[in-house]
Amino acid sequence: MWRVVDASVNRAAEGLRAAEEVLRFCGCADGFRALKSLRHKLRQIFAPLRNRLLAARDTLSDPGRTTSAEGEFQRKDISTVFVANITRAQEALRVLEETAKVYSPDAAREIEKIRFEVYRIDKKYGGRLLGRAVLQNARLYVVCSRGGDEAVRIADAVAGVADLFQLRLKGVGGREHLRVACACKEALAGSGTLFVVNDRPDVALLSGADGVHLGAQDIPPDEARGMFSGVVGATVHSKDDLKAALSAGVDYVGVGAFYPTETKKDARVQGSTLAEMMDGVDVVWVGRGGIAEERVEEWVERGVERVAVGEGIGGAEDVGGAARRIKDRLLQLLAKKWDDFNGVILEP
Repeated sequence: MWRVVDASVNRAAEGLRAAEEVLRFCGCADGFRALKSLRHKLRQIFAPLRNRLLAARDTLSDPGRTTSAEGEFQRKDISTVFVANITRAQEALRVLEETAKVYSPDAAREIEKIRFEVYRIDKKYGGRLLGRAVLQNARLYVVCSRGGDEAVRIADAVAGVADLFQLRLKGVGGREHLRVACACKEALAGSGTLFVVNDRPDVALLSGADGVHLGAQDIPPDEARGMFSGVVGATVHSKDDLKAALSAGVDYVGVGAFYPTETKKDARVQGSTLAEMMDGVDVVWVGRGGIAEERVEEWVERGVERVAVGEGIGGAEDVGGAARRIKDRLLQLLAKKWDDFNGVILEP
């Protein structure tokens, strides 16, 4: 029995450590801290048994040492690393809980608490982890307000160039909304571009979207999480909006309007005031509103590092080319800004 316990303690702790490191570097600090705390609790439970467990250990005769499942050495992306390891931890915790019943019912109860807390963390972060990882390095967010085949054409043109693509349809019935969303999702499949649905968590769920973006009149972000596990974003126009969004635990915020926009003609233009509001705020944020190719330098000067572009890309004759030019220029300016900040002299 002690060999089972020893192997399972190591398996659970290793799984938790790998999962917490993924959360740590994907912008999920709360999840990282929670898993780290659980791992230490687990180690504390078994610390008095360490000598007994070491005495029982026999790795050379363990058949598990040379047996692996198909695909064990393959991971598609960082989210599958998280899934594999947090699942490993859950399974090992169940083994520990059952074996602990033999020698310590109290320990079994403590392990059960850890196991259920791991389930909770898995649910909270598992579905949006890939989105969070992309958001950390995102630069270009394309917003498409055109419906039907036009939306699918634009999605196809920016696939692999835009970091995120948002389908923003207004006044469209649920059936048509879902049809277009599914077509856009298919157009973006395998490109690395995250697909986001505006306003509708139900359409996001049914279409397999990676995220949903919510406005002030939409379902609150914390309620949306009850039906949708991907990333959740919110639009903010003021400090009060920002405070509410952060309290709801959104993964990112769209901040606007920076410039006059045809998409929202009644939006209040605030420009540099918005950049000042976001200075030092620890959340991924995207500048929105009237942002076009000729204004790239202005965005960067105002402190914007991620931009949401609508008709500046969707209305271009060459949609893909416009997206590439904006993103490339943004990356160049940001690189120069960071080099200047770090005192690096650039070659002419």
